[in-house]
Amino acid sequence: ERETRQWLRLNGLLYQEMICDNCGSDMTEIPYQPGVDGVIRRCPLHGCQKRTTIRKDSFFEKSHVQLSLLVRLIYYWAWSTPVKTACRELQLSTKTVIDWYNFCRDICIYKCVDQVVPIGGPGTIVEIDESRIVK
Repeated sequence: ERETRQWLRLNGLLYQEMICDNCGSDMTEIPYQPGVDGVIRRCPLHGCQKRTTIRKDSFFEKSHVQLSLLVRLIYYWAWSTPVKTACRELQLSTKTVIDWYNFCRDICIYKCVDQVVPIGGPGTIVEIDESRIVK
C-alpha cells in the first residue's frame, strides 16, 4: 500500500502535502490501523490535532476499497476486462466494479467534452462512423 500511495502522489492522484482546514498548518502522515489505508493526515499543532483521510479531495475520497485494488481495477477497466473477471481477480462485488468502471468512463467523457480537439483540417476529408459516436 505504501508504494501505491507513493505512485499515486507522483502521478498527481493524491496530494503530496495537505494543509489543515482549521489552522493552516502542514498536516503530517501518521499510522492509523483502523482505516483502510493504514495512515491518516493529522495537524501537528497541539491545540488543533485535526485528522483527515489521505484521500481527501481526490478521485478516491468516497471509496473504502484499498488503493492498490483500485489501481488494479482501473487497469482492468483500461484493458476492457469483463466485469466478472475483475470481480473474481480482485474479490470485489459486482456493484463496486461496475461503479468504478462507470466512474472511469465518466472521467473520460468529461475530458473529451472539456477539451475539444478539432479533427481534420483544410483539404482533409473526415469520415465519421455514427456507430462509434452514438451507442
